[in-house]
Amino acid sequence: SDVDKEIAKVLSVSPTSGKIIYSGEATNEDDITSDDTFSTAEIRNALNLASNFEKQEISPININGMSFYVMLVDECQAENLMKDSTWQVSNSGMYNFDVSNPIFDGALGICHNVVVHKCPFISAKRNKNGVTVRQALFLGAQSVLVGLGKIYDESGNFIGRAIEIEKSYLNPKEKLKIDVGVV
Repeated sequence: SDVDKEIAKVLSVSPTSGKIIYSGEATNEDDITSDDTFSTAEIRNALNLASNFEKQEISPININGMSFYVMLVDECQAENLMKDSTWQVSNSGMYNFDVSNPIFDGALGICHNVVVHKCPFISAKRNKNGVTVRQALFLGAQSVLVGLGKIYDESGNFIGRAIEIEKSYLNPKEKLKIDVGVV
């Protein structure tokens, strides 16, 4: 939907400096080669990074006393995950919790309590090596509101704390305005 596309776009605009995880041995986008593929290692690293924040900037989603995060990946990242042996073991169909919550609907699976969904709106670009670099999104409970609450210009510079989405999925003529404060 247009709203899903806008959310993925807004959350991809300006990754938090120092909190970007690269595949394999890469330390920046231009270091990524075709051998650096997405795996459960990146999911685990993102979870460790989120869990170790001094002020826990990414809050988990609590469902029946269990904490979860969400990760959005593109088609290629999803294909690489399906080949990962840790992923295959994690998703052998034996979850020891209730998966009836809507957060699990349509999920590719769960690894390290991170619910992974395929998203067609993940940003991708070519690096200096000609390799397509994709930016998976690691999300917590407040991600959409915080992301939509920030406005950036075309260069990625932060300019405000509120956003109006022209196309509300309730009524195309209405504007959905969200004002957000982060404590």
